[in-house]
Amino acid sequence: VESNLEIIGNIENIEVPPLLFLSFVENSFKHGFKECEQLSVNMTFEIKDKHYLVFKIDNSFNPKAKRSDTHGIGLTNAKRRLKLLFYNDFIFKTKIYGNTYYLYLKIPLE
Repeated sequence: VESNLEIIGNIENIEVPPLLFLSFVENSFKHGFKECEQLSVNMTFEIKDKHYLVFKIDNSFNPKAKRSDTHGIGLTNAKRRLKLLFYNDFIFKTKIYGNTYYLYLKIPLE
């Protein structure tokens, strides 16, 4: 496993809702390890314009790995929670490019 963490800006006194990023990090490892010889996870926290926190995570995965017929509800629940916490003042995007899964989250700082 290769993992990288980058922090851009001073996040020392930043408070976010408990366990907000946990499911995203957990999914990176859980899905990245499926039939994959080498897992790479990159995570970034960045303060933008002193009013927003940007969280980015990407992980390698095997696009040919067997997928289960049942789909988890982790991302659906995460989106629902973000909506409750921040109404429409957040950006949440995911995409797959090649054998890498990307997640982008921008939330306001209080």
